[in-house]
Amino acid sequence: MCHGGPGLARAGWVNGLNPSPPYLLDAALHWSPAQLEWIVAKGVRMTAMPAWQETMTHSQILDTVAFLRALSRIDAAAYARMRAAARDEGKTGHPNP
Repeated sequence: MCHGGPGLARAGWVNGLNPSPPYLLDAALHWSPAQLEWIVAKGVRMTAMPAWQETMTHSQILDTVAFLRALSRIDAAAYARMRAAARDEGKTGHPNP
């Protein structure tokens, strides 16, 4: 919702955030993997970016960094399928077959 995605705009309420969160399609071009790990884990002060280390394991944070690094190569259709699979997994607690 905050950062948008391939073929997906940011949520309208994001326009009220100051500073505005960046689109993440090219995050890996702006930040190194170590910087992305720090940003995801620690958050960014004085912004709406939370510290995910409070609710995610280190492995999940590294998975998020890997996803951010791959995001520019994911097309809108694949991203929509991934979002649908994640929603379905959240309902069942198990990955889709």
